[in-house]
Amino acid sequence: MIMDQFVEQLRQVSPLSDEIVGQLLEEMKEVSFAKGELSIREGERDPFVWFVKTGLVRAFVERERYLVMVRLR
Repeated sequence: MIMDQFVEQLRQVSPLSDEIVGQLLEEMKEVSFAKGELSIREGERDPFVWFVKTGLVRAFVERERYLVMVRLR
């Protein structure tokens, strides 16, 4: 159901063929993280695009001696 909603919203932004949508969905997978678990660590580059289905995401970025926290709900 969630993927159907995602495809519907995506098609509102850009007209995509069924073939392209199928290829996109084949590359996507659902992953889960426990509270406090990290999806990426310092010094790593993240090659993924993340979509949050449920829960809370916190991101920390260090810039010029300041720690910036971003919360997504």
